[in-house]
Amino acid sequence: KVAIAIHCVFGAESLSDVFSSSLMVACVPVMVTLVVIIVHARRRKTIALYKSTFNYDENWAAFVVASVYARPVIRSYRQTLHFESWFRKAHLEFNDSAFRAAAYSAQTIRFAKYGCAFVTVVVLMLGGGGGA
Repeated sequence: KVAIAIHCVFGAESLSDVFSSSLMVACVPVMVTLVVIIVHARRRKTIALYKSTFNYDENWAAFVVASVYARPVIRSYRQTLHFESWFRKAHLEFNDSAFRAAAYSAQTIRFAKYGCAFVTVVVLMLGGGGGA
């Protein structure tokens, strides 16, 4: 009678199939919780890196706009090489900051992927993969 009830309710042939399917269903909330924990733990540094990138972007853009308007004065005082080096420095700071922010975000995503893969492996090892 138990086997018939299990088959009717869960569509499974045995109690181990029910255990495997319930483990697979339970792994989704565990994965979501793991991703939320990882993102929450790394959010402060991520926000700080992106704020820094935004500031460098604003500085670089403001420098470019100011340089365009001041071009005649810059040329008349023969300061083109100085402005070129300042431009390169501002652009380099922005690129470095943007790279650090993107790399940190990519690492967070990698942690989430590996965490979910780890949960899946543990569930498959505990449940035996559902049999085949």
